[in-house]
Amino acid sequence: AAEVLKENLEKLVLKFTLKQGDKGRVFGSISTKQISDELKKTHGYDVDKRKMHGEAIVSIGFSKIQVELYKGVLATLTIEVKPE
Repeated sequence: AAEVLKENLEKLVLKFTLKQGDKGRVFGSISTKQISDELKKTHGYDVDKRKMHGEAIVSIGFSKIQVELYKGVLATLTIEVKPE
């Protein structure tokens, strides 16, 4: 089941927006809690934020974050952040 979930998660691209200032500087960040909430709300996957490895996302563009679904089963989520 974890392998199937991994395949499904790796096909997704989660989209977020952040406010951006004059010189390309962003205000705020995307936390693992926001990623977990978005996965549940838009795709129905209940993934614990504590299983996500990585820092809060603070830049515009694409980022990757690792999620431990089961012992030895890591999925890579793709996060896209656009300016607001």
